[in-house]
Amino acid sequence: MSPNKRRAVGVVMLALGALALAVRLTRPRRATLPPRPLRSDAAYVHPIVPSTPVVNPPPPTCRARDLLDVTRVARQTERKIAKAAAERGETKGAPASCRMTADSRELTAAVDLLARVTSGCVARDSTLDSQWNLVQSAAVALDACADCTRPRADRTVSCARAIELVDAADKATPPP
Repeated sequence: MSPNKRRAVGVVMLALGALALAVRLTRPRRATLPPRPLRSDAAYVHPIVPSTPVVNPPPPTCRARDLLDVTRVARQTERKIAKAAAERGETKGAPASCRMTADSRELTAAVDLLARVTSGCVARDSTLDSQWNLVQSAAVALDACADCTRPRADRTVSCARAIELVDAADKATPPP
């Protein structure tokens, strides 16, 4: 083989090696996640093979009577907040220091507890999911209603919206 042919074969081999290296370096890497352990209480559903759907019962704290208790507490909390807003609410909203008063902290703690209870029951029971979603939205509206830094008009609208959402959840909840 002549030296020119050897040189041509060498250049071609180097070009192929450089091309393979470029492809290897520019190819995106697949993300590898560690396998999730199966929970012992969860039924395994194969992603391809169809299987019967599994309906899990709701947790013991997320049943219809619990939902009605939470709506009752939401109403009582809204009455306290609306009364406080009517008595001491400023038209333009108070400075941030108003959150440090004992009444404001008590109302905020009640709303936070309500939000925690409702968020623990959202998407846990297929028969009551929409009602728990309504009550969670009411808790968010109550949070805006309890915020003393908001203008009085905004607070009253939020309080009214919270009651509307609680009423809708009550109407949609079957009797326990």
